[in-house]
Amino acid sequence: MKKSEIHILASFDWYIEIIVNILGIIKRKNVVHSFRCCKLISYRPFYETLYRKGLTEYQLINKLGFSSNTIHRIRKGMPMTTTTRDALCTALDCGVSDILRYEKEE
Repeated sequence: MKKSEIHILASFDWYIEIIVNILGIIKRKNVVHSFRCCKLISYRPFYETLYRKGLTEYQLINKLGFSSNTIHRIRKGMPMTTTTRDALCTALDCGVSDILRYEKEE
């Protein structure tokens, strides 16, 4: 092996070690808690849209087939996937801005 190849492998091992450490921190949820303190996405428009459409969370779960976990995550202000946003927009016949809103910290 050439000296330059050994240097590249050593650098690669260093990057892998960093990634493993970051994943360990995330797994222990130390990082997740620090992100939850500053919610920048509001789901208030979702509830306003439900009200305008005359729907309830119960109807979304039992008639439209959304999981109760999805509703729970919205209620708690937790992240949702793009697929879930797309399904909600389709079911409610609305745009993304009718489901969530970005709110800057002050």
